[in-house]
Amino acid sequence: MSEKIVSRIYTPAGDLTIECDKTGKKVFKIEFGTEKSEKLMCEKPELEISKQLCEYFEGRRKKFEIEFELEGTEFQKKVLKELLKIPYGVTITYKELAERVGNSNSSRAVGNVMAKNRIPIIIPCHRVVSKKGLGGFGGGLVWKKFLLELERRNNR
Repeated sequence: MSEKIVSRIYTPAGDLTIECDKTGKKVFKIEFGTEKSEKLMCEKPELEISKQLCEYFEGRRKKFEIEFELEGTEFQKKVLKELLKIPYGVTITYKELAERVGNSNSSRAVGNVMAKNRIPIIIPCHRVVSKKGLGGFGGGLVWKKFLLELERRNNR
């Protein structure tokens, strides 16, 4: 197993704590925080994951080229793989995602998988919304709104 290091990125929505290998080419975990910064700041810009996330936040990257492992049951992995297919700047509903994984009645189960997503942004669970509005988000609605608006603004 590779040595893990931790890095942080600060954004206007809050901070991200990133657990990755020493090169930043393989990510293990991304966690949302609330420590905001007016300007985007990367703690370790030499790491590949930091570079790619900063490019994303600057609107210059729409697709990530980072290694990671999908964890969980077959159903959980199926949901995570389907999330990876949602294009930048596009949203779908929980029900649509449930249909894509083969069971239109599994919206709640799909939501539970996304709540446990260890690599948000890279695996874009923020692109799944409720029929009635935003729905939930593991990082909080401030983060979800921020990410969706960032992608809308840069997808014109």
